Amino acid sequence: MTRRASFARTVLASLGLARSLGAQAHGVVMDSVHRRPLAAATVVATPGAGVTDTTFHAVLTDARGRFGFEGLRAGRYLLTVEHPWIDSTGIGVPPVTVDVPPSGEVTAALGIPSTATLRRVFCPAAVRDSTLGVMLGVVRGISGNPLPGARVVFSWSDFDVDPRSAVARTKQLTSSAVADSVGVYRACGLPAARTLLVQAQADSVTQSGVLEERIAEAGLLVRDFHVVAGGARAELGQHAVAGTVRSVAGQPVAGALVRLFGTTRAATTNVAGVFR
Repeated sequence: MTRRASFARTVLASLGLARSLGAQAHGVVMDSVHRRPLAAATVVATPGAGVTDTTFHAVLTDARGRFGFEGLRAGRYLLTVEHPWIDSTGIGVPPVTVDVPPSGEVTAALGIPSTATLRRVFCPAAVRDSTLGVMLGVVRGISGNPLPGARVVFSWSDFDVDPRSAVARTKQLTSSAVADSVGVYRACGLPAARTLLVQAQADSVTQSGVLEERIAEAGLLVRDFHVVAGGARAELGQHAVAGTVRSVAGQPVAGALVRLFGTTRAATTNVAGVFR
């Protein structure tokens, strides 16, 4: 059975369970990215034109993504979904219109856009190149408020092969993304299936810790960051970081610059390739 067929069966099964709630309007909310029901999502039913209903209708989905409304008037309603994960992507669940009958019930299925859709919206280049991935989320302050203008910095290792000597040379690459007016950052063109060092920075002293992340082969990772003053500041203490930088042939490399990611600290290797 294909993953698409399995996911479709999950949706149908969840809809079947939702009918057992006995509500006028019921259904299921699916997380199309992780291919599972979306629990603890808020579903809101807003009356359309011609429907006189002053009651605010909102329910939470259960562990199986199911929801059900009672007390609706006959007529057209617009169903929308709210969830912290959705806020992190900066793109909402497409609303669904349902027509509630005078008697009986109506069923609706709602879902977060799929990984393929998010990649196509946020990073068209990643659609053409499966080795590229997308990372997105929200940068927040210590109180949970979004931080527009915060920068998320990415660093990873790659290598080039000298065509003449066939020797591989390691290189360090970096990229960054700036959070928009609602604190959402979106980084396009990051390497998939490779270790990334990531840090969110509001300013020189208000930062997150340095996280080690990996975008899965599906090519999409949603990760929120919280920054605090001095969150990643290197303090002068009794500990030190030391090591040796060697070439691919195992020889010490003199004059190499070694940086402590997320700080301004750096050291240069000596003639024996040692740094401290």
